[in-house]
Amino acid sequence: MRLLLLLLLLPLIAVAQPTGVRSCAGCHGAQGEGNASNGAPRIAGQPQAYLERQLAAFADGRRTSEVMTPIAQHLASEQRTALSSYYSELRARTHEPAPSGAAKTRGRTLAMRGDQTLRVQGCQSCHGPGGTGFGDVNPYLAGLDERYLEMALREWRSGSRKSDSSQQMNQIAKNLSDEDIKALAAYYASLPPAQLARVASPKPRIETLSDSTRPGAATQPRDGTGVSGGEPSGSQGPGGAGSK
Repeated sequence: MRLLLLLLLLPLIAVAQPTGVRSCAGCHGAQGEGNASNGAPRIAGQPQAYLERQLAAFADGRRTSEVMTPIAQHLASEQRTALSSYYSELRARTHEPAPSGAAKTRGRTLAMRGDQTLRVQGCQSCHGPGGTGFGDVNPYLAGLDERYLEMALREWRSGSRKSDSSQQMNQIAKNLSDEDIKALAAYYASLPPAQLARVASPKPRIETLSDSTRPGAATQPRDGTGVSGGEPSGSQGPGGAGSK
């Protein structure tokens, strides 16, 4: 009886997967768990609003990738919304945290307190304590691949990534040395993904992403972006890039 029920449900399960999931799974894993060997980040459980912003950015050129750009450009806006919603609901298996050495101390300091001499606010201001994300807008960083995080920060620093309309992430990255970037990437990669930490937060509707109802929106538009693992949104506070 159970087998019969499962066979009857399989077509419905297949229908529930939006168009494009197979293409995504080729790099990001069957459950969106990511693939460190090819540099594809974990996307399972990331906020829908964040994932949709990234697909839009790849489609319009604010982000560039030999793989992601053509995929995003061939997706209709409705398909980007459906894919973002699908992956935001997935709870992929966790993995063993990446090992980290002496750089972890510096990375933890930058993540939690920042560096006033560099005019860099702590990353947790926008990405949450322990890199678990902020509400349903800003991405989690905990447990993302170290090489991916480092690459993302370097893209912000060089200006090749333009999906933060406030340019806060670009300015923050410009103030970080190579060693700081490596330290931050190592620190966040060493943390386990706390993927259930955001579940209790209400999910924003796609059509309201640009309104100013979120705390901190007075200093930054809600669709301000922030590492894709992560684009912060909201004021950086005293000493941060938001005070420029």
